[in-house]
Amino acid sequence: MGMSDGNNSCPIWLFVLVAIFITVLWIRYCVEMRRRREQMREMASRLGLQPWPDDSTPYDLSLDGTVFESWTKLFNVYEGRLHARQVAVLDFRKQAGKSSWSRTIIAAKTKDDVFAHKAFEFETKQVGEWQLLYSPEEIISSRKLMYVAEIEELLKDIERA
Repeated sequence: MGMSDGNNSCPIWLFVLVAIFITVLWIRYCVEMRRRREQMREMASRLGLQPWPDDSTPYDLSLDGTVFESWTKLFNVYEGRLHARQVAVLDFRKQAGKSSWSRTIIAAKTKDDVFAHKAFEFETKQVGEWQLLYSPEEIISSRKLMYVAEIEELLKDIERA
């Protein structure tokens, strides 16, 4: 007999390779998220933003009526004032069954269009007194966190508006 006694058997090494592959992906994700957390902290410090004490929406910022209202987790939450405007930045994750999607949300407490010069790939939405900027929900891209340098530039645009 050969390595397999039937057509339905699968060599053990295939399972080991799959397990190693999944482990490497998980470790890579953890390292990337740790690096992002550090970069977000440094960016917030440069702009004078403070970390929000828990992973909730700051002050009266509401995500009701948006695709973000049923969030599973908020992380990297920072808030503060830029040029007399209250702002917040946060990473959002929504779990639905076995799938999830993530976005970065930049919010400014203003009725003015502080995101008028935004790139075309972003959407804005006025929610009460807050204007939100984020990447739209896409079927293909489930993870769309903004680059930290991009967040910093968008926050500086609010300051200049």
